[in-house]
Amino acid sequence: MSLVMGRYHPGNKEQPAYIEIYVDNQLEGKSWYDLKLPILRNWMFANVLYHEIGHHIQYTSKLKLVKRENFAANYASCLRKNFSRQRYACFRPLFNAFYWGIKKSVW
Repeated sequence: MSLVMGRYHPGNKEQPAYIEIYVDNQLEGKSWYDLKLPILRNWMFANVLYHEIGHHIQYTSKLKLVKRENFAANYASCLRKNFSRQRYACFRPLFNAFYWGIKKSVW
């Protein structure tokens, strides 16, 4: 059993770059609400897609100073935040209240 969720394939002269997402691996072990609620399903697939886009950005920009997985994870985090802010702006007050509640209970 493979735990690979996605893979980036750099392009060459004969073939353009492309990203593979392994949907079966994404869906394995998920509960019904992960699959039925659009917000959870979108985040689940966006996480892998944005990570692989991070690999593409690093490969095409020739940034070799940063470790590949760290760069892709950081880039994915930025893209996920932007996606969430744009797509789910209506939930922002709820998230802010939730975050404020957690912050108060910890301190």
